[in-house]
Amino acid sequence: MHADSVRVVGTNALRMAHRKQVFLERAREALGHPIEIVSGREEARLIYLGVAHGIPDSPERRLVIDIGGQDSKAITIDSEGLVDNFAMNDRCASGTGRFFDVLARALGYSLEELDDLALAGTNDLEVSSMCATFAETEIISLLAEGAAPEDIAASVHRSVATRTLGLVSQVGKATPVVMTGGVAHSRAAVKFLSDALRTHVHVPAQPQISGAYGAALLALESLRGATTVVGQAIEREHTHDGSLPSGRDCKTCSIGTGKHQPIDVELWNASVAEGHRT
Repeated sequence: MHADSVRVVGTNALRMAHRKQVFLERAREALGHPIEIVSGREEARLIYLGVAHGIPDSPERRLVIDIGGQDSKAITIDSEGLVDNFAMNDRCASGTGRFFDVLARALGYSLEELDDLALAGTNDLEVSSMCATFAETEIISLLAEGAAPEDIAASVHRSVATRTLGLVSQVGKATPVVMTGGVAHSRAAVKFLSDALRTHVHVPAQPQISGAYGAALLALESLRGATTVVGQAIEREHTHDGSLPSGRDCKTCSIGTGKHQPIDVELWNASVAEGHRT
């Protein structure tokens, strides 16, 4: 692969890293390419692009909830396929993959066993602490009081879902709903979130790579000279002088070149099919 066709991007872990510059310099030496740290909003766009083909069509806004190892995001997409609103919790591990790691460890179960445990819970317990550090102490206290592990697991999942609703409220509820990120592999997390939202939650086949998949599709289409669904939507907002009547900076275009071509539908479908085969 030609060096000019490679673009390496970093997301939240690098945005939050304390010694990011040291890592970036070493990574550049190892990879032979610089790493570009994208913004949370751009990351949201890539996540949406990675699941766009699997989201049911809707004339209204759609909602994507992404819960990864260290952060969670709520993203609304308008009818044109553009990121309408975006909220992110990257200051606290509550409700993220790390939080569920803490829960599993405190209960003495593996993450694989946690799903069945939480789904078997019948009693709703009060779990007041959503801090990963303090929650472990509270879970241990509940166990000492005789609470059943399955009830604790279910109650924590329910609390996480309720907290996620707070994030969703910042962008506005919309349907259909798609969940991405590693936590979307958890049947219990999806079930409790679906209950909290009172609607079905769609999960793509490989939710943990949605952002990377979106970036790969973007790169593929850019390389082949076609724009993405998101790029097509932005194109419709461009006036002849290249400005955006909605006030969006032209840099928010998915391709980022300022050159917009009609979407190649056959290419889009082929790229999606290629992604499913890999």
